[in-house]
Amino acid sequence: MRSRPRHAPVGTPVAFSGHDILRVSGGRFVGYWTCTDVLAGLAHLGAVSRPNGPARS
Repeated sequence: MRSRPRHAPVGTPVAFSGHDILRVSGGRFVGYWTCTDVLAGLAHLGAVSRPNGPARS
């Protein structure tokens, strides 16, 4: 049995959340980190299963 590719059509809007963390020293930004909820973005596109059900076809 072949599985169908999991993807959303081009132009599908998607929303996900995250945080940017910046470290300041001497009045300058000296460090930058991000923490993004990539799994939520993939679930929104239907690429992975959501916590309460299968991925969209």
